[in-house]
Amino acid sequence: MRIVAFDVVERNDVGVDEIQRLARDLWQAMSAGREGASERPRWINSGAVAAADAYTAHRFEGTVDGEA
Repeated sequence: MRIVAFDVVERNDVGVDEIQRLARDLWQAMSAGREGASERPRWINSGAVAAADAYTAHRFEGTVDGEA
């Protein structure tokens, strides 16, 4: 199993529901056709983007079959 991590970055004006929807849509596009892909990504953490205070990055990860 491989872990795939990705970030959703926003300008601090997007609600949690929208961030989760975007992450789910991104994951579905990234994992389309991949065997053993997790159904939805898991939220890991959120934090400010270095040197860009107006932005927040939200880290998600999902899993797919295969070796690292």
